[in-house]
Amino acid sequence: MSKIISFISNYKASLLLLLISLIFRLVYGSHYVVFSQDVARDNLIIQQYINNHTYLVGFGPKASVYDFYLPPFYYQLHLIVSMITHSYPLAMKYLITFIESITPVILFLILSRALSQWKAYLLSILYLLSSLVLSISVNAWNPNMIPFFSTVALYTWIKIFIDKKYKWFILGILATTLAIQLHYQAVVLIPFLVIISIWSLIKNKSSLKYILTGLVLSSLTMFPYVFAELKNDWHNTHQIINYFTQEHSRYFDQVSKINFFSDFIPSFLQRVLMGYHYNLFIGRLIFVLGLLFVLFNMIKKDRLAILIGIYMFSILIMLRVYKGDKLDYYMSTLFIVPPILIAFIWKYIKTPFFSIFIFVLIYYSGLYLGKSGNFNDLKTIDNEQQLISRISNDKQFRVLFHNDDQINKYAYILNNLDKNSDESKYVLEVCDNISQCEPALRSICIYNRGYTYANILRTTQANKLSFYNPQSRFILSLYQDTIKPLGYKLFEYDNAYGIDTVFPQAYNWY
Repeated sequence: MSKIISFISNYKASLLLLLISLIFRLVYGSHYVVFSQDVARDNLIIQQYINNHTYLVGFGPKASVYDFYLPPFYYQLHLIVSMITHSYPLAMKYLITFIESITPVILFLILSRALSQWKAYLLSILYLLSSLVLSISVNAWNPNMIPFFSTVALYTWIKIFIDKKYKWFILGILATTLAIQLHYQAVVLIPFLVIISIWSLIKNKSSLKYILTGLVLSSLTMFPYVFAELKNDWHNTHQIINYFTQEHSRYFDQVSKINFFSDFIPSFLQRVLMGYHYNLFIGRLIFVLGLLFVLFNMIKKDRLAILIGIYMFSILIMLRVYKGDKLDYYMSTLFIVPPILIAFIWKYIKTPFFSIFIFVLIYYSGLYLGKSGNFNDLKTIDNEQQLISRISNDKQFRVLFHNDDQINKYAYILNNLDKNSDESKYVLEVCDNISQCEPALRSICIYNRGYTYANILRTTQANKLSFYNPQSRFILSLYQDTIKPLGYKLFEYDNAYGIDTVFPQAYNWY
């Protein structure tokens, strides 16, 4: 009877938490709309699939590093959602908002194993209001659902390791596979999955059938990728292996130093919770005390602490597979770690004032989020699309980008307008920002190579201005003769591994 009462209580608490999480994310997300170049690229790629009546996605777009392409799960999901919503550009934003609203509920079920229900509830509220978590969970991008799938995976491993319910392997392996398909950062989960699998096979050989079932179901999600690779001679897989096994000595300074643990991880934990990172006192406090209490519980053979400890340490070690700096979204499998560490501290520091500490963290997170104000990329894009349409009238034009980070976003606009032509004598310059958008009367080298290229072009080949406004980031010029290449490199890199843009015309100025 007590188990039934506990289940009903957890069910009601979970449902209320889901409702709170969803409402808060929808309200915040309505004021914080990001339409980055990756989002624009994904929308354009999916629209091409729909236009070509291709409904099975083999690869995602090219990764921004090296010569390989992303797995298909996110883009297959994107394709289905876009077809249902008639290519609504924010469809994936709202799907991710809903899915990530569930993550605090899963975290609550995990924390309830270490703390009383109300403490677990308060820490789950802290998680759903954490600045970094909230800003990522309300916008469309392929890594943004990893916290949900990795948290689900952790919950299944708890059910396996503590409750001996081996059927959960099916869901755990599937969740891990989908997390890896969302972004290769989730490969950090593999060592932990292997450890749990080996332990389970030693304890109960019957768990093998559930492990195999999970692997088979997971392999089915990779069928479109395998089918595409068979036609591609496994080129993409070979490139992925090459990337992760190439020489490492240039990349791991940050991981190899003591300050990875003394500064970097505490700073990350603090940014997750409250955005601020210039004073690391809170981050270090949570990291050091949390780890000490986790280790203390591991020594006492607390099974939850053992599982959490191995989970955290295996991920920190596996972070070495990443090249260069560890950006925050590369570490989203650790987003749930701050409230978990706080839970182990709170388990022993029972003073009522500790709950005040939680509210202080929520307060500072709110201050940080409040600084962003209203932000709507898509509205800005719509306004700029109307401006470009108005200033170009019925003219075709070539496009010259001062900063190639803008290419995909404006490719979305140009795709809607259908006015780009490499043969036109009109050139539309897209400036990096308004303050750097001015037609220089002499060749000058400032800001960036794209700006310099535009100025050399304008000062060496006859043209006249058709549009320029100091309050705009566009310049439209009419050139008298066919535009000749300058012999000046527009962008610094050599494109050895290709580009991750969907507007190759932007590079036709050489």
